Amino acid sequence: MTEYVRREKPLAMVVPTQVRVAEDMVPIWEKYLLTIEEACKYFNIGDTKMRDIAKEHADDSSIILMNGSKYLIKREAMRELLKKTGSI
Repeated sequence: MTEYVRREKPLAMVVPTQVRVAEDMVPIWEKYLLTIEEACKYFNIGDTKMRDIAKEHADDSSIILMNGSKYLIKREAMRELLKKTGSI
């Protein structure tokens, strides 16, 4: 009688990637400029709506800073804008 040994499939090799050291990272609430993704998390606004707000205020340099085609949102200025706004 032949015995069959069940072999498990090998696990995929996990290659460590470069990880940022936590001490080098600035907390989101201390940043002057936020990316769209960070602003969405900070202000609890969806990605599409935040991009619409950024496009709407792209000419207003007191709220939006353009880095090439990338929108950077001035955190305090956006906070003041949202304080004045009843709905978005």
